[in-house]
Amino acid sequence: NIPTAVAQFEVRGTDHADQFPTSDAKTTMWENTATNNNGTDGWFTYSYYFPVGFNYPDAWYGMMQNFISPKPVQFIELRRSGTGGMCGATGGPPLNNHICWEYREASGNNTFNYDLGTVNEGHWTYITAYIEFRNTAVGSFKVWRSDDVLPDTSATPLVTKTGIRTLFSGASASRTDVYQYRGAGAASNIQLMNICGFHRAATAAASQTLPFCPVGQP
Repeated sequence: NIPTAVAQFEVRGTDHADQFPTSDAKTTMWENTATNNNGTDGWFTYSYYFPVGFNYPDAWYGMMQNFISPKPVQFIELRRSGTGGMCGATGGPPLNNHICWEYREASGNNTFNYDLGTVNEGHWTYITAYIEFRNTAVGSFKVWRSDDVLPDTSATPLVTKTGIRTLFSGASASRTDVYQYRGAGAASNIQLMNICGFHRAATAAASQTLPFCPVGQP
């Protein structure tokens, strides 16, 4: 038997984050200081479990961000389905049931997003990302996703982007938040999900060392 340790999150449309007392709802599992430093590279693995019957959000809904005030640079969000490998808008209906990797290169920029596939209720979803943190247009990232097993990073990534800023111009670093963060909505619109691990490391294999997650190997 694999030992597991799982953090369970709950957030509802009428909750309010401490810093946004009249609008956005937020629960944070983990937050580091600004250690995604310019000129460094990092491998990240995230784990999410959406139970069967998951209540899809009626507003925008984030699960992770690499943040530089006042906006995230890279983030994972639930959105509607889209076209051409991209996600659609947030809000509903239809359901916000697609897992999306998103980024922006400047705090005022619109975001670009990539569809990592639909939520697989009743299964663990693992996302591994490799990011070269640069505050000029020489940065890059790659993203993999798989369910119930760790992603095989020797396979072709779902998303590859090169020649971009992965930190805002002139920024020295970003910080990583693992959370549920959503816009205001109905009191009955409650999201309950689990996270069993998060790891940043220097190699893909090390980032996928999640000893308390119920995972197989790629």
